[in-house]
Amino acid sequence: MTKKLRGRKLIGYLWDYYKFAFIVAGILLYILFYIISGHSLHKDSILYIAMVNFAPGEEMTQNLTDGFLEEEGIDSSKQKITLYNNLILTSDNADDSDREYSYAAKMKILGAVNAEKLDVVLMDDEAFEAFSENGLLMDLTQLQGNIPSGLYKEAENRFTDGTEILEDNAVEITLSEATDYKAETAVYPMGIRLNGLPRISDQLNGTLYLGIIKNSPRTGEAFSYLAFLNEN
Repeated sequence: MTKKLRGRKLIGYLWDYYKFAFIVAGILLYILFYIISGHSLHKDSILYIAMVNFAPGEEMTQNLTDGFLEEEGIDSSKQKITLYNNLILTSDNADDSDREYSYAAKMKILGAVNAEKLDVVLMDDEAFEAFSENGLLMDLTQLQGNIPSGLYKEAENRFTDGTEILEDNAVEITLSEATDYKAETAVYPMGIRLNGLPRISDQLNGTLYLGIIKNSPRTGEAFSYLAFLNEN
């Protein structure tokens, strides 16, 4: 019968008799297209960087992120750097609004660390002290043997010790069960001063440090990033 049908009549006939099949096929094609396009748009993060108490301009931010991808010959359409910026940590003497913002930043940082979604931190003195005390930063002597000896010597000249608090009686003091603060600490190099490096702006207020998160599963990429910052 279909041989006698032409044009709109044939289309109408097929639609009437095979409508359900067409609908199912259309849904399946849509799902297939969605999956394929979703995968093509997805970018894997090769490195997670946090800028804490450090807010560079747009150009410098791009140089510190896209510049690394370009230098490493990484296809930016497939891979990316995940950047946590606008993270501000403030002292206990800050006003209520600043303390709330600081608390939110701390929760975001700790969440990223616990999820192993943070590798490198660029930070000021205050943030460096906070990261150090909480034992979040790698002992940088571990770089030796894992990066070229020349780069290690350059980095070593910029090492800055941090103090990790292993145990203290802060809770007892809060509960008025103790009056004198006591702490067991460990001191080791946790930060690398970045001031004066070619890719770092001279227009900095204070010292800028790089730290590598202790539980980072991407230490190789973090070491590569350190080498990138040291290049002329």
